[in-house]
Amino acid sequence: MTDTTMQLLSQGTDPVKMPDFDILAEGKTLSGVAERLMSLSLTDNRGFEADQLTITLDDADGQLQLPP
Repeated sequence: MTDTTMQLLSQGTDPVKMPDFDILAEGKTLSGVAERLMSLSLTDNRGFEADQLTITLDDADGQLQLPP
């Protein structure tokens, strides 16, 4: 996260809890994801129904490399 973001988060009276996560591709951590993260949502379904992970990243600068 940027210094400005961290300063804004620390200005409140209650500490803001930030989730800790790693996103891997081919066993390697993707760097720079946390700085671009806009939202992350996990739906944990019961039984044998597949779980769902939705990640929204900021690509306003057009520099995000997408897989082919």
